[in-house]
Amino acid sequence: MSNIMKFEFDFDEVLEGIKQGVIRELSEIDTQAVLSDVKSELKRDFGMTWEDKHKVKTEINEYIKEGVLQSIKDDIIQQNKKEMKQVIDDIVADRDEYLTIIRAEIISDTTNELVSSLRREIQSKVNQEVQGIVFKMFNNVGLNNIKVADTGITITEEEYKKLQDKEIFLEALEQEGVDNWEGYSYAWNRAEELKNEDE
Repeated sequence: MSNIMKFEFDFDEVLEGIKQGVIRELSEIDTQAVLSDVKSELKRDFGMTWEDKHKVKTEINEYIKEGVLQSIKDDIIQQNKKEMKQVIDDIVADRDEYLTIIRAEIISDTTNELVSSLRREIQSKVNQEVQGIVFKMFNNVGLNNIKVADTGITITEEEYKKLQDKEIFLEALEQEGVDNWEGYSYAWNRAEELKNEDE
C-alpha cells in the first residue's frame, strides 16, 4: 500500500505570490532604459530623419494646440450659453411687467396719433368749408357768378373755369388711352361715390 500525498493549495495565496513576484520584477526594470531602447528601435525601424522628427513634432504641437483651442472655445460657448440662459430667464420672469408697459406705450402712442390725425383732418375740413363760404360771399358781392340753367345753382367764374380745365384734361387723358388703364373703372366708381356724398 502506498501512501498518496495530497497537496492542498490556497489559490488566493498562490495568486498573491505571483502578483508580488511580477511587481518585484517590474520595479527592478529600468524604465528609462527600456523607453530609450524602444525609441532607438522605432527610429531604426522608421528611419526618421531630423526633418521627419521636426514635422512629427510640429504636427503633434498643432494637434495639441487645436485640442486646447477647441476646449477653450467649448468652455467659452458653454459659459455664454449659461449667461444667455440667465438673461432670457430674467426677461421671461419679468415679461408680464414688460408686456404691460409696452401695451400701455402702444395704446398711448396710438391714441395720441389718432387724436392728432383727427384734429388735423377736422381742422382741414373746417378751413376748406370756411374758405368756400368766404369765397362764395366775396363772389356774390362782386357779381362774378354764373347761374347754371334750369337748376338754380350759381357758381363763380373761377369755379366755371376750373370745370372747363378739368373737362379738357379728362378729354386729353382719354385720347391718350387712359380709359384702357386698369384703374380707370375704379376712378369712375370713386367719382360716383364722391358725387353721392356731396348730394
